[in-house]
Amino acid sequence: MKKLFEEMQTLVNNYVKHYATDFEIDKDCILGRYPETLSASGVYYWYLRECGTEIMSAENLAWKETNDYTRAECWLSQALSIFRIDTQAQVLKPVPKAQMRNLLNHAKTMDQETKLKYVVLRLKSHVDCKIPAYDILYHAANQFKLTEPEYINGMIHNPRLTYESAIAEIEQRLASFTEN
Repeated sequence: MKKLFEEMQTLVNNYVKHYATDFEIDKDCILGRYPETLSASGVYYWYLRECGTEIMSAENLAWKETNDYTRAECWLSQALSIFRIDTQAQVLKPVPKAQMRNLLNHAKTMDQETKLKYVVLRLKSHVDCKIPAYDILYHAANQFKLTEPEYINGMIHNPRLTYESAIAEIEQRLASFTEN
């Protein structure tokens, strides 16, 4: 991983004029410190801009509702260079903007089960922060336009909601998807 990070640092030094410290967050994403952006396949797309970097999980780009997809759409026009990072093969490969646009154009809309899985990831990635669980859940429910507001609304309006209880409740709902 060290060689890959060194290669990435060289690119940051060549392209990024402001907010080069974004690269530290990118490394944390690759190292798995943010479950929501962790790539199961180890493949990421990485944008270099004059004002910072953006890293997105390849799996997340397949879904229109994810934060990674939104960021990829937003920053595509400002990207000076785009790279596909395969962390398992330790390969960094340039990606033309047209190819990235094509990838984003083929993204799908999430079904209910996938939305709930992403909500669980969001909650798990915030367990150690000081933001109340109901606040994180509220924003995730809005982002994913959850269609089962009955139990979600009950959790959102509970000021004593813990991350653990919210995760357990949603994972119980997810288990019902596999039973059906």
